[in-house]
Amino acid sequence: MGSYQAQQNQYQAQINTLNAQLAQLNATDTNPQSTLSTTISTLQSTIPSLQQQIDYIKFNCLGVANYTTNTLNGSISYTLGPSSFSTYMSGQYGAPNSNTAQALLGPITNITLTPASILSSTWTTLYGQPFAKDLALASASTIATPNLFVSDFTCSSLLAGGSPLAGGSGNGVVKQISGNVVSATAGDKSEVTLALGGCSSVMVNNLMPRVGRNVFWSGLKLANGTYQVYSALFI
Repeated sequence: MGSYQAQQNQYQAQINTLNAQLAQLNATDTNPQSTLSTTISTLQSTIPSLQQQIDYIKFNCLGVANYTTNTLNGSISYTLGPSSFSTYMSGQYGAPNSNTAQALLGPITNITLTPASILSSTWTTLYGQPFAKDLALASASTIATPNLFVSDFTCSSLLAGGSPLAGGSGNGVVKQISGNVVSATAGDKSEVTLALGGCSSVMVNNLMPRVGRNVFWSGLKLANGTYQVYSALFI
């Protein structure tokens, strides 16, 4: 698990850097024919291949061997059969959450999971810019941090004992999404706050996350029902 996590952190750090560069470039690009637009397109084309390497590492780490990779217009998704999906859910979120997910989905032949980045243009258009103050600081100075964003966290610190479940996991219904923060009502009716980081692995079932949809998470539980999320799935 340790070597897989080190590789995943390396690839995710590259994606975070690219997305941060894209956010800054998009803010200044007013001419669609400019060299800047070409630079943006080049950066965007690099991200899918890195994302696929991250997901390959994660699936192997969790013991998910059988799945199909689909690429359409630069977007990657993965199709898992019932057995592979059960393995993925149990390994990432625990058996009880796996049972809950399968009960919500009902009898399935296949399920399609699509990676989502909280720093992508699609996410920021829908939910706002995560780490907006940090991006402004990075743009105005040469300040750098190990996590790229001053207010971010590292997922490697959440994997106590080498397990993504060591810190805490759960499921609930999404109430609000703002930037990198998801508010949800857990199964026991308690209110939880899910902080997504640049290193968080976020998967969605076909569509982007929405209010009223179900979310599963694993990560580090802090005070007052707040979690720093290592992995999240929206279905």
